[in-house]
Amino acid sequence: MIKRKASRVGPALGLGLVVLAVFALRASTRPGEERPDADLIAVSDEIFVGVCVETVCRYEPSWKTVVTDARFRVESALKGSLSRFVTVTVPGGEMPDWNLGVLAPEAPRFSTGESRLVFAWTGPDGIRQVAGLSRGARPAEDANEVARQLR
Repeated sequence: MIKRKASRVGPALGLGLVVLAVFALRASTRPGEERPDADLIAVSDEIFVGVCVETVCRYEPSWKTVVTDARFRVESALKGSLSRFVTVTVPGGEMPDWNLGVLAPEAPRFSTGESRLVFAWTGPDGIRQVAGLSRGARPAEDANEVARQLR
């Protein structure tokens, strides 16, 4: 039987990576420059302002739950290449015909006619989702601030 000596390289390497990550995060903003949405901007494939034109609840087999598809007419794209209409899927919704409903408290809810700023990403299943859940769907008025942060 071969005995190995305990190594301290693992924890030291882990601590070093954490320190590097903190410095990298801090280096991404200049002193005095505030970027409160930097994390959402980084993970979003698309950021847009749109008007919700339709919401439809359905069962999504890959998520094994009820979801709501919100279809938006894109008014302006701040990040990414978007068509005129975009569908974003969020967890939760009600399907009365099936007597089925799922409450997802952290997920945004959309209403027809409502104008929203949406941070979106596409998951490995190909479904476009809202990044950051409720943080990723804001009043359209927030678009100017996010556009400033994108510059």
